[in-house]
Parts: sequence; C-alpha cells; structure tokens
Amino acid sequence: MIIKKDYPKLLYLDQNHMINLAKIHYGIQKDNKVSELLNTIRNLVQSGKLKVATNFTNSVETSKVMNPDRRQRYTEFMLSITKCITFPPYVYIFEPEILNYVLRCRGKKEFNLRESIVTVGLLLGQPTIISDTIDKETLKKMNKLSQLIVSTPQMIEFSFNKYREIDPKTKSEYVNEIKAIQENVFKIKDKKLRKMAQNLHYLKTYFLPKFIEILIKNKINPLKNIPNLRNENEIEQFLIEFPMAYCNHCLDCGRISEKSREPKYNDLWDITGLAFPIAYFDYVVSEKYFMTVAKRYKLDELYETTLLNKLSDLKKYLEHC
Repeated sequence: MIIKKDYPKLLYLDQNHMINLAKIHYGIQKDNKVSELLNTIRNLVQSGKLKVATNFTNSVETSKVMNPDRRQRYTEFMLSITKCITFPPYVYIFEPEILNYVLRCRGKKEFNLRESIVTVGLLLGQPTIISDTIDKETLKKMNKLSQLIVSTPQMIEFSFNKYREIDPKTKSEYVNEIKAIQENVFKIKDKKLRKMAQNLHYLKTYFLPKFIEILIKNKINPLKNIPNLRNENEIEQFLIEFPMAYCNHCLDCGRISEKSREPKYNDLWDITGLAFPIAYFDYVVSEKYFMTVAKRYKLDELYETTLLNKLSDLKKYLEHC
C-alpha cells in the first residue's frame, strides 16, 4: 500500500520541463508565472516539504546534448534543484515491489519505497558486492563504502555530463520491433480481447518469470504466493498489486495500441522514467501524450497522483503542499 499523506511530497519533471525551468533560471527565457513556480519549488525543497527527483531518463536526455557548456548548465541546474535526489529505472525497483506484495499478503509492514528508493544515489541503482570468500562483516563494510562512493554529487554529475551518442541502428531496430508487436496486436479486432491478450502476454512472458525468479532468490515459495487467476478481472487486479510494474505495462500497452502514432526510440526512456513516479509520486509533469495514456488507464485515480502536461498548472497544486 502506498501512503502519500506524509511529507515531503514528491515531484517528477520530465526533461523538457526541466529544460524550461533551466532557461528561466539562466535568464535565457522570461516568463513571470514560470519564474514564480521555480521560486515556489525552491522554497518548498528548502523547507523540506518537497523533493524533486531525477532518474536515468533525465541523465540520458542531458548527455545527448552535444554542446558541452549547455550540457554542463543543464546538469548543474538539475542537480541544484533536486539536491542530487534520484531514483533508479523500473528494472531496479521490480524486486522490492514483489517483496512488498509478499509482506502485504502476510499482514506485515511493507518497505516504504518513497523513502528508500527516492534518495541520493547512483542513477542505475546501488551496486552490491557478492562473495563466497569474504566474511560477512567485511563484505558489509565494503558495500557500505561502495554506496557512499556512488552516492556523491560528483558521481551523479558525471553520469549526467558524460556525452552519449545513440547508434542509429539501435534506434531503428527498437522502432521496428515495436511496429512488429503492433501488427500482431492489431490482428485481434475486438478491443476487449486485445487488452486481455496484452495482459496475458505480459503476465506469462515477463511478469511471472521475474516474479518467480525473485521469490526463489529470496527463499520464498512461489507456489504459495501466486493466486489462482481464473479470469481477466483477477489477472488485472493481481497486476495492480504491483503499482510501478502495472504503470509500466499500461504505458507500454497504450503506446502499442495507437497504430496511427509512429513509435519513437525515446518512448523507451519516457516509459522507463515515468512508471515509478506515476505510481509513487504526488505530482508528475510530463509530455501530453503519455499523461493522456496514463489517465486513459485511470492511473492518476488508482494511485492518487496529480498528472499534468503543463508547468503553468503545477503551482496551484504546490500551494497546498
């Protein structure tokens, strides 16, 4: 269960909105309303009532900027407004969500992912040193030191400010893969049957294999923790138990279900970056397309998250923060 009544509140801004705030900050653009919003965000962050977080998607988008001075400015602005608060991509949060489900079923206290995941740290999750030859106490000290190293602002800044160039072949292969999936999905004419097929495919080919793998890794019997899923409604209700995974699945399904829209390579990063904040944050400001998809699946209602596509609409919500 996600409890959002506590403080600080959590805000996620996609890259375009971060850049718009940065332009105001550096005086590149003038907009009194956005300037007021930026001051409001800073004051709330300073008072401890709000956390603004970035993730690997912001890092990827920033590192694609070819001009090193501009890249450095964006990096410095984002790290200043977030205080180096980050959260890792979807795949690194899958395990704690599954363990929370087991704890919930057993009536035990769950991990607070809003606290433990949204923190100062490496954008790709904290590395863990594993060894059969090092004693447990030494291993514990080594992992603690490793975590301190990767959690420094310098390491996070390096991740943002390193220039990356995406291979055009990689982009093309990804887009073609999505188009091939779309063709198969649209062979099913009935929309309800199509949605059912997408849920079943996700459950059988990705979710359950990962679910079983993680439970076995944590020495938990999978057979005792997988319910008897007899129909489409029970499958969907089961998936809803895993907020971030369900958000990721819905955004992906929504994107695939719109054949009139050309798939984009950046969709991969957008979905990866949005799945966790849509489920666990209080406010998300991102591009209109994915906010519309999220609302179509009623993710804003399901997880009580304010989803916006305009910066100008955010201030009235932050006034109640």
